[in-house]
Amino acid sequence: MVKFHRGARVGQRKPDRFGNMCAEEYQATASEADIQAGICDLLTVMRIEHSVTDASIPVTICECQNCGHKQKVFIRKRKVGKSWPDITGVLPGGRALLAESKAARTRFQPGQNELHERLRAAGALMLVPRSVDEFREALFEALREVPRKWP
Repeated sequence: MVKFHRGARVGQRKPDRFGNMCAEEYQATASEADIQAGICDLLTVMRIEHSVTDASIPVTICECQNCGHKQKVFIRKRKVGKSWPDITGVLPGGRALLAESKAARTRFQPGQNELHERLRAAGALMLVPRSVDEFREALFEALREVPRKWP
């Protein structure tokens, strides 16, 4: 039986005293970095060549004058195209694999949807997963079409 706590949404349970959550709860709260790391781990295990596109670099750490919170401040490098997907790879057979990891409540930046559509039109497998499971299912579906034995 699931117990609810004050302030919880319907169907959401309070994590136990150790902070443990079920997989669905974790995926609902996973950050883009968590999703991206999981996708990269999956691609590595599957021996699919890939690289992470990091379009920004930390340049300094600033402290908020009101609350004292420290935060990294980033600038964009111009070597990576604006709105380019987070992960770039190559599927067996040579098809481009591109993935833009998004957290459950994250929105697209201006121009990202348009770029994704152009990449799909050019023949790339362009995925925008909100969880590692969502990425895995879409990737396996695409790989079913590739007539090749896996190593």
